[in-house]
Amino acid sequence: IIGIGAALLGFAVLWIGSAFLPLVYNGEASSVYLSTGLFSVFGILIYSGLLALRLDRHNSAKTAAIARDSGKVFRLLANNSTDLITLHEPNGDIRFASQTPCELLGNLPEKLSGKGLFDRVHLHDRIKFLQSFSEAVETGCEAVVTFRVHLPGSNADNAPITRWLEMRCCKLVGVSSGQVEIAAITRDVSAKMEKAADIDRQSVVVTKTDVSKTRFLAGMSHELRTPLNAIIGFSDILKQDLFGRMEYDKHAEYARLINQSGKRLLNLVNDIIDGSKIDSGQYSVLSEPFNVCELVAQVCAISTRQATEKDVSIHKIIPADIPELCADPRACKRILANIISNAVKFSKQGGVVEVGVKSTKDGFSFIVSDKGIGMSPEELALIGQPFSQTGNLHAGSFEGSGFGLYIVSKLTKLQNGQLNIESSPGNGTRVTILFPVKAIRSRPVPANENPTVICLDALSKNPTQQPFRSSKNAIAQAKTS
Repeated sequence: IIGIGAALLGFAVLWIGSAFLPLVYNGEASSVYLSTGLFSVFGILIYSGLLALRLDRHNSAKTAAIARDSGKVFRLLANNSTDLITLHEPNGDIRFASQTPCELLGNLPEKLSGKGLFDRVHLHDRIKFLQSFSEAVETGCEAVVTFRVHLPGSNADNAPITRWLEMRCCKLVGVSSGQVEIAAITRDVSAKMEKAADIDRQSVVVTKTDVSKTRFLAGMSHELRTPLNAIIGFSDILKQDLFGRMEYDKHAEYARLINQSGKRLLNLVNDIIDGSKIDSGQYSVLSEPFNVCELVAQVCAISTRQATEKDVSIHKIIPADIPELCADPRACKRILANIISNAVKFSKQGGVVEVGVKSTKDGFSFIVSDKGIGMSPEELALIGQPFSQTGNLHAGSFEGSGFGLYIVSKLTKLQNGQLNIESSPGNGTRVTILFPVKAIRSRPVPANENPTVICLDALSKNPTQQPFRSSKNAIAQAKTS
């Protein structure tokens, strides 16, 4: 192109010069000059054309050499790869197959040419097998497909073998031919698919086991509770001497032990049954607004006897203008009862357990803290797991199954709450149950109530003070004191 342009430029210069030559020379000299220039221009044009043809032939030879080298490299990589590498036409027919089929499919590469691979694909997987090639051509992106192939068996009965293959293919354009080709890499994923199938089968077995466990516990709940209620009721009658005093004091002590053991076993049965209901999604949570002060008073009254036996005081810190909480009161009562029971159980003799209620911009919180034995980081990591009892360093000193905090965590999560536990060995434990802001319901404060903080003892060492029974009595008692 450059040579042709230079020749045309020279011809233009000669033509312009020939127009001015007659002014200096005669016409014959001008004609000779013009003829000589034309022959020079045509010579330059012929030379430029020959030079261009030579360059084009050189480039074509170089391109063909690159294509041959690329083909050699491709075949070298393909024949030494552990995966099957193939070149396909847009309709899926194979143009080239690496040597791997001898190991992967048990066939020679020439037997896979054309539709040799397609004929071995499982009938139900042939549509998606062909769709992968269409997707690669239309989008130009990599297409992935997993399919099954049938191979001839090697055993005595010659039963066919089914293998899972994963193919990744992409669109190519031939360097020399310019035709559209599809390069594909195929590998055996039978082990992977078999493992996934095993996981699915195990998941089905686990699901069936959980259902069977739930049905068993539901069916046994009545069978277990009925005799336990009888044991607890009759032992309570014997313990209270309702039909006369027993002859020996040991009999009364045995009746008391039977009663305590029956109640403990009944609580464990209830916890296990409730836990199974929660795990199976059969535990229903019904949210409704309720008075938090009355709920805390009821729970503290339940823990009074346990606190009395250990000489532990339960202090309640409740703002008088605390709003109502929209949650499941039955579940909240169960949560608080378990947390307070644990706080009393792990408190030292003569210790104090604080039960607080707080409403902030972050939400509504129940806070229970003690100064007991505390928990180590290893024990905190087990919180929320069934039958993981804290206080392992003091094994045998505390009763319980370790199921209480599991129920607490599950019931809290069911109500979209958060369970936070802060503890360290020897420094006690602080448990916070946080409910979202949307669970708070404003409650008008009566005119005779002051929005001050109430701090009362559910069980005080001072014999002149009475145990806390209700929120109204607590407010009246706080004002008088």
